[in-house]
Formats: sequence, C-alpha cells, structure tokens
Amino acid sequence: MPALAIILIVEREPPVRRVLREILVRAGYAVLEARNGQAARRVCEQHHGRIDALLIDGPDPETENLANAQPHLRVLGLSGSARAEFAPGTHVLTKPLPPQALLNTLRTMLGHSRK
Repeated sequence: MPALAIILIVEREPPVRRVLREILVRAGYAVLEARNGQAARRVCEQHHGRIDALLIDGPDPETENLANAQPHLRVLGLSGSARAEFAPGTHVLTKPLPPQALLNTLRTMLGHSRK
C-alpha cells in the first residue's frame, strides 16, 4: 500500500523525532528525518521524489527557504510556546499535543480524508 504522503520531520531532539516518526508511520505516512534546517536541506537534495510536508519543531530560516523554493510543500510547525513566530502560511500546533491532533491537522493540510 503506498504512503499517504512523504513527511520530513525536522526536530532537534532524537526521542521526539522517534515518537513523531512512529505516529506518522502507523498512520500510513512515509517519513524522512533531519535534526535541523541545514540537514533538512541535504535530505531534500538527496531524496529523489516529492516531499509533501515539513514537520518542524520551531521557526527556522533554512526550512522557510525550503518551503519557499517548493510551493507545493506544506509546513506544520510544532512549538512549546504559543508565541513562536513561524512564517506566514505555516500551520502551527503547540507541544505537547495528542497524536490525533497531529494526524487531523496533517490530513487537513494535505487534503486527505480520514481513514
């Protein structure tokens, strides 16, 4: 069964990346990972195929550049602070969050119906 979409997780903390990956893979998404915006740029350059969304752990100029260069790319920002200032057009959720909130937001962003 093909993945619903390919999500690139950009998260500094390895344990948080692992949890996010597990949630997304169980929901049917394919997942790529990077620890910061610079590593995310390298992942995008090396990945042969479309990446549908970035899941980022805070505002980052490098990830904003990636999103600006690929207009189809959707961005979901996760932040421990409700006051974090992400780029316009970024969907934002505040951590900690229930897995279902993450999945519902991704489905809405990417236009997927609920399974």
